Amino acid sequence: MDHSRRYISDLQLTLSRLPIDLIEQVISILHAARLSNRRVFVMGNGGSASTASHFACDLGKNTRRKGWPNFQVLGLTDNMAVFSALANDEGYENVFAQQLASFVQPDDVVIGISTSGNSANVVNAIKLANRMGAKTVGFTGFDSGRLGNLVDINLHVPSDSIEQVEDIHLMLEHLITKALREATRRTTVVDQPLPISTEDPVAIADPIAAPVGAVLESVKPNIPELDLAFQELISGLSREMDSSLDQFNLLQRVLQFCRKSVDAHSGCVLLVNEKEEATQAALAYMDKVEVYATQHLADILEGGLAGW
Repeated sequence: MDHSRRYISDLQLTLSRLPIDLIEQVISILHAARLSNRRVFVMGNGGSASTASHFACDLGKNTRRKGWPNFQVLGLTDNMAVFSALANDEGYENVFAQQLASFVQPDDVVIGISTSGNSANVVNAIKLANRMGAKTVGFTGFDSGRLGNLVDINLHVPSDSIEQVEDIHLMLEHLITKALREATRRTTVVDQPLPISTEDPVAIADPIAAPVGAVLESVKPNIPELDLAFQELISGLSREMDSSLDQFNLLQRVLQFCRKSVDAHSGCVLLVNEKEEATQAALAYMDKVEVYATQHLADILEGGLAGW
């Protein structure tokens, strides 16, 4: 009985120490990969191989929603014929890197799961993914090993218990999958365009959409022929608002809607905090949205959006 209580107590303590901000970043990266039709690769060994397969299954199946692109996800542990052939002929340490070499492209997402962070085949694959310009994520435990310093985002479980690290890795993939599925749920139930009053530009049903409508109305064109099209744009934006999305994912949706509405090839959105520091940025080109990391944003602000 004491052993059971201690295990659960230790697990609860470890859960309280998880890096919530980094988990949210992984959710945003995967959501952007979905919108821009980028591939997602997942890998691990032993119990982590099971988690990798589970993650690939959940992303591929449990996030599907009509009107949204499906995840293009591949579990690198799941084709035993390829896996064993590479292990036999090119070494076990290369089984993931050699699979990635045939498929991975810049801005794809590569997730490596290793409780120790020192699995040679995972480390080698992440090194290749970094060279190819992919976004890399690690699920680690213990002291994060070599993997923690190689990935763009390290979801580190601060525990020296391999069982509890694996418990929480599986929980994290479930958390991330659920968040990605819920990001597609619409809260607006109105099927027809919402009425826009020129006397009251904030008269929009959705409280999130209201400030956007007010700003757009304030810059409404004076040309009569464009007035109707402009009101249709505001109505469309109000329907596009979804309070289940976080602020940045919401702005990505608005960015794509606006680009299509004005028949533009590209557009961008940049979030700036109260200190006038850029915190997040996305570029929309045709039907793809690319999310830019914080380190790129100082150059954007200095050189201007045109240069970006």
